[in-house]
Amino acid sequence: MKRHVMMLAMTAFAALLAVGCQSGGGAGPALAKKAPPVVYGQTARPVTPLFTPTTGAMTPIVDQEEVLQMDEFLNPQRWGPSEATVSASEMIVDGKPALHFHIPVDYYAGEEKYPIGWPRMYFTLKTPEKVFAQYDRFEFKIYAMMSREDVPASALNVALYSDSRTPNATIKFGKEVPLPLGQWTQVSKPISEIKSPEQLEKIGVNISERDYRHGDKLDFHFADFRLVRSSFCRVSAMTAQSAVLFADTGVIPVEIVVEGPASDAARGIPFELSQGGKSLRLETLPARRGPQRLDIDVAELRLAPGEYQLTAFPANPERRVSVPIKVISSPWEASK
Repeated sequence: MKRHVMMLAMTAFAALLAVGCQSGGGAGPALAKKAPPVVYGQTARPVTPLFTPTTGAMTPIVDQEEVLQMDEFLNPQRWGPSEATVSASEMIVDGKPALHFHIPVDYYAGEEKYPIGWPRMYFTLKTPEKVFAQYDRFEFKIYAMMSREDVPASALNVALYSDSRTPNATIKFGKEVPLPLGQWTQVSKPISEIKSPEQLEKIGVNISERDYRHGDKLDFHFADFRLVRSSFCRVSAMTAQSAVLFADTGVIPVEIVVEGPASDAARGIPFELSQGGKSLRLETLPARRGPQRLDIDVAELRLAPGEYQLTAFPANPERRVSVPIKVISSPWEASK
């Protein structure tokens, strides 16, 4: 009997040691991984990407994006070049033609006051083409060839204008977007990064000859101009404007970027405030397309100091996006 009791005690003690090791008491492969630190005020985006990366031919995901092909952008007659030529390209992309922008860099053949100039071309939008504000992204492909091997830091600019002066948005190749030679590069510009997209009048493409050497030959081919939007409302980015709040604030200011149909956004985006997995409030707020700020009223909850989670689309895993919120004691409360 004593021997039997002793054996049970030794078995229990061994089991206790095993549990202790697995729970992090010592070194070994069974150690639990430490959770990453929470970063307050960081912009959050949906965990699961809704769109396939655009490498090579782009295949739309069924029922998740809508595409408007801008085929007129490939018509050389619609572009007005200066100090350069524009023509139909000999290249074919996905069975469609491309556009060829050729620049012979010449330090002595430019305008009289500016012989070292800025070869360029402009495309004036017609009324049916002024629909950028209704979409989420402006996309195209570019293929670059040069008589030189190195690409300048400022290789090429694509600008979107509402007038002839300051651009509403730019795409700077070499600085913002890499421009490898001899291969097609997919370019995607979020409409949310374009100032007043509903007022766009023209597209411009240019270089500054000062960034090149006299005699350089440059060839830029463009293809697959398109406007793309999600087929359903989604929050592509969310930031808690004040990630750390005082307990008596009562309002959570949040900045979001909304994509998808405007009618869906107007019907409202669901937001959930939770703590430790427990839902404290679920509210649907009307929104509009593009970047905006929403103030979520939580005054009636009288939030106690602690850590919380604010989630958009909490019931939809493919659209869910969350940011952490920290509530601290108000200095006014401490002085009472």
